Amino acid sequence: MATMWSRTERHKWMCLLFIGAVGLYASRAVMPIASVAIASELNWNRKEMGFMMGIFFWGYAVTQYLGGYLSDVFGGEIVIAISSVGWSILTVCFIWLPSINLGSNDIYGLFIITRFLLGIFQGFYYPSLASLMANRVQVSNRNITFAVITAGTHLGILSTRYFGKFLLQKEKTTKKEKTKKYQNLYNFSN
Repeated sequence: MATMWSRTERHKWMCLLFIGAVGLYASRAVMPIASVAIASELNWNRKEMGFMMGIFFWGYAVTQYLGGYLSDVFGGEIVIAISSVGWSILTVCFIWLPSINLGSNDIYGLFIITRFLLGIFQGFYYPSLASLMANRVQVSNRNITFAVITAGTHLGILSTRYFGKFLLQKEKTTKKEKTKKYQNLYNFSN
């Protein structure tokens, strides 16, 4: 069994996991905000965008059990670190996907795969966090530690939505400039 974190270690991990939760939910919230700009640029309809947003949760659901199991075997610290690198890289991929010189259907397929993989990598976060809480945080400190960390989820969503409206603000722009705006939003969320 892993040793419990000291007060100093707990505070460091709490801050790190709070920042991770902000990034996790900012990354998750950016697609619905940028969906109109993306659909406009790539000529996708509502059905295609709905599938694009929903496929994330299929990937997310697939990894819940696996995330908990791997965290118990290898440690939540390792699983969260690896999955965080994965979803961060995938979020950056959304910036470059529209500029790949492929047909519209191929780009759509890449978006679907990337969004599904994003769900898979993000699905490891909370099972790993639960493992960390159980194995590294004393019972008397678990509530406050978990509360501070999960507050990051709300900050991630709120900050992405708040700043997203400025980054995507409607102006007279060319199609390329609109693309740059939602790419800036993805940069912000990462």
